[in-house]
Amino acid sequence: MRAFITGICGFAGRHLKFHLESQGVEVWGADLAKSGDPRIFPGDLSNREWFFPLLEKINPDVLFHLAASTSVGNSWKAPGETLENNFTVTLRLLEWMRQRENPPKLLLMGSAEVYGRRRTFPLREELVPRPLNPYAFSKFQAEESALFYHRNFHLPVFLIRAFNFTGPGQSPVFVVPSFAKRIAAIERGEVSPTLEVGNLEARRDFSDVRDVVRALDLVVSKGTPGRVYNVCSGNSLRIADLLGRLLSLARRDIRFTSKAEKFRPNDIPRLEGSRERITEECGWNPSVPLQKTLEDTLDYWRLQKQV
Repeated sequence: MRAFITGICGFAGRHLKFHLESQGVEVWGADLAKSGDPRIFPGDLSNREWFFPLLEKINPDVLFHLAASTSVGNSWKAPGETLENNFTVTLRLLEWMRQRENPPKLLLMGSAEVYGRRRTFPLREELVPRPLNPYAFSKFQAEESALFYHRNFHLPVFLIRAFNFTGPGQSPVFVVPSFAKRIAAIERGEVSPTLEVGNLEARRDFSDVRDVVRALDLVVSKGTPGRVYNVCSGNSLRIADLLGRLLSLARRDIRFTSKAEKFRPNDIPRLEGSRERITEECGWNPSVPLQKTLEDTLDYWRLQKQV
């Protein structure tokens, strides 16, 4: 099998490449970043004259579309750019597929942020999305477009709603690596032993990135086209508890202080999903304990030369 990954140099993309190659899959990809790998092409997906001829040349069996603007916080600063990167590029990709006689399978990486605020948990795929931030709105529009093209043009589209996931190598713009990066710097004596934090009462459902990429592979192999699959642990915990677990791994005593400027507008109080569908239909269950995820993430930042 030949796979193509957009955003292959990103957090999930790197882990997915490693997972697929371990299964004997021939992996190609594209990314804004330059890698030096002859099977990874640097470029902007919004450049149709470059991107679509590249896909024609590689002719993949499955296309994992992971490239996106992924930060909720940054989406408030640049909502138009977020919509362009997450929705418009996806729409053009679907239109390219529609014009092919034998289009590849498409795995679209969506987000549980589309669920918005809810009172009843766990969150299931049948719920009507209520996006509350520009990132969630862009992901909702991409998802709706994919479903429309599946229903009307019978494109083999598979949809994921990923809840929070983390692990070694994730950007510190996200909460776990942000904490871990700072803890590692404190341990080295580079900064003062105080963490500045935002909303610690929000509850999130965390999985390990290595489990998530395995889920993507299984959905494409065993899932049903045009069907949405949650990827989650099925449990949530407060960010305060997550921070507490990381601090318990620290090699120094560390304090933390809450800063109002770190709070997000319209922050969702709780995200906790049901993984019943993906477990029953695709055989996926998470296998990496959260404790190992936190340990591996902290160890990753301890090894970085510049923090």
